[in-house]
Amino acid sequence: MLRRPHVARFLLAAAHPCFCEEDSANTGNGVRPSGGDPVPVVRLSEGKAGRPTGVVIATKGMTTQLQSTLLHLHAAGIRHVVEVRKSRDANGARTCAHDRRVHKFVEQVVNSSSLALHVNSDLFYRCVDLIDEPVFTDERTIAAVAKLVECADVELLAAIPDSFEDLMPLTDGLAAALRVPLLANSPSTSRCRLDKASMQEALARAGVGGARQVRAASPDEVCELIAGAGLEYPVIVKPVLSNGSEGVFFCRSGEELTSAVASNIGSSNVFNQKNDEVVVQEYLKGDEFVVNTVSLHGKHRVLDMWAAAKGVEGNKILYGHQTLVAEPGDQADVVDFALRVLEAVGFAGGAAHLEVVRTVAGVRLIEINARPAGHTPRATRQVGEDQISALVQAIARPAEFLERAERAPHYSLRRVCRRGSEELVMVVFLRASRDAEVHRDDLMRIIRLPTFRRFDRVAVPMFADAVEQSEDNTFWVASRTEGLFTVPLTVLLVGSKEELERDLKRIRELEGTMYRPFRTFDPAHFAGPLEGADQQRWLAVVLPKVGFRVQALAGCKFQGSDGKMDHYKGNDVGTVSRWNEDRILITWDRTGLTTSMANLAWAQSFKVLEEGPEVPEVSARLQALPGKRLRAPAPTGAQDAGVGEEKAQPAWIFQPYDVGTVTAVKDGRVVVVWDDSGLGSSVAEASWASNFRLLLQEGHERRPGADAASGSAEVA
Repeated sequence: MLRRPHVARFLLAAAHPCFCEEDSANTGNGVRPSGGDPVPVVRLSEGKAGRPTGVVIATKGMTTQLQSTLLHLHAAGIRHVVEVRKSRDANGARTCAHDRRVHKFVEQVVNSSSLALHVNSDLFYRCVDLIDEPVFTDERTIAAVAKLVECADVELLAAIPDSFEDLMPLTDGLAAALRVPLLANSPSTSRCRLDKASMQEALARAGVGGARQVRAASPDEVCELIAGAGLEYPVIVKPVLSNGSEGVFFCRSGEELTSAVASNIGSSNVFNQKNDEVVVQEYLKGDEFVVNTVSLHGKHRVLDMWAAAKGVEGNKILYGHQTLVAEPGDQADVVDFALRVLEAVGFAGGAAHLEVVRTVAGVRLIEINARPAGHTPRATRQVGEDQISALVQAIARPAEFLERAERAPHYSLRRVCRRGSEELVMVVFLRASRDAEVHRDDLMRIIRLPTFRRFDRVAVPMFADAVEQSEDNTFWVASRTEGLFTVPLTVLLVGSKEELERDLKRIRELEGTMYRPFRTFDPAHFAGPLEGADQQRWLAVVLPKVGFRVQALAGCKFQGSDGKMDHYKGNDVGTVSRWNEDRILITWDRTGLTTSMANLAWAQSFKVLEEGPEVPEVSARLQALPGKRLRAPAPTGAQDAGVGEEKAQPAWIFQPYDVGTVTAVKDGRVVVVWDDSGLGSSVAEASWASNFRLLLQEGHERRPGADAASGSAEVA
């Protein structure tokens, strides 16, 4: 489903290497600000017949990688960007019409610096929505998108995906339909670059050495299939389409294998597609490496490479740490294998992220992702470039990229530590051993490590600063780490090999005590969830539930929105009557009124006295709250009483402070028989605490005259 594009015209200027269009008055000399040095001039990238050039970027919305790409494209002289945004809902918050973060970034961050940097160039930005399309988009849809994207006055040079590999089939299709000259890969081989089984099959056909594997669509057949293929335990199970270790299992037995397949088949994956097939592969044991590359016309460059350590816990393979490889030439077999993989899967242009293992049988592929690494570049300072800068160079200055690919294709370190040793980077993936609360003090111990640089893969900008500026009792919530998406924090360290290993050891020691059980700290000091944390799971544990008895703290009170109606005051007692994702509702014994409060702020005003039941049991004693009463139906014939005849008054079933006994809980209702009237009434399970309080001890308090409410109300 397509939506008409939103079109916006912006003046786009980078915040660092600036450029201006050359004009006859400043040819070759730059633009000289008053009283300053010349500002360098970079010629705008031009296509055939002097036409301005542009790039198509497939995205799912704003990412830091998209921001970086826009800045680099602008700095390189690219004048047009067309965003094709995939989203699930035509009226969703992430569509071009509703999510304006890209527009805001261009206008307020990039464009606002134009005049200050003496930049005078236009970026024409267009956004096209592609709604609810499968991973492998059909040719008809591709053709329709291409018509919206193309512009007769602009030469589109390339179609590239943002940091999600499931966008790659879309960009492959658009590149072919638009006949772009750069970074184009055949749509006929797209599946080999995305499907976890197909990529290994492509390697086997090319004689590169694919992992042994079988495909399976049912847990009933999988054990027989792996036996027929000669696979031995342990084996790895993963969906054929997946990301970030989602659905990946380490299986040591047939029972574990069957369970892993069953948990995947029929489930929805991270790409919002139903898993109808898994691949079972041999477990590749050995030294692991991550290789990040950029390619153009089949010429490949390695931009950074990392030695990776992982660990197996239960049936999950967890990320441990990654260390920048100082000299790629020292791992020549790994580099050579990675480039052969690119050829085998038909990858001639663009950025790629590969994970490989050096086994006793040779280097083998875990997987290839045909997109840039899914995080902010981590070694730009040490290497002098990164995947984004090299990718844009391949688009804007292809001859320069190809010359570099021939002369010095792979990166080399350019920074050394103060003592003369090489400056390396280490990425440490924290592992929460359980659902936990993480205190500020523990994070500060990490921040104070000598090699600490920043936290990565975290939604809060400059998270280390946020921790340092937080109050002493602040804490965050983490979920038990079961894969990349539940790594609570990623830590970047920079230093010599010895310094990095020392601080890695210290971090692992800190992790032994930093994951505290829920309810360890005062909920009033909760700061938010860490990456992948299930905040609702924490709330369900720490917040008072329906039926809990709470007391207002001394000095706390609420007089209503008009300041006149007394709802509660210090030391009043009430019952939690409702609870949802945002608020807690408490009904107060003294007034019978209900108030609500943001659920994360309740501990600042109340404390829990008793943990009552969510629904009262049979034989429980309830007392009606002030203002709560119910009349019996009018007696038969009462409405027909003649003149002068006294009308029969309906009896009260219960009145404020009356006490009754729960006689049944069924069909979602609580049935109560009242002592004074002998009559019965029922109330919805979800509403009982809004009308009554539970008497935990025999006896009750009747307070005549305390009821100031008038009229009657039927129990909901």
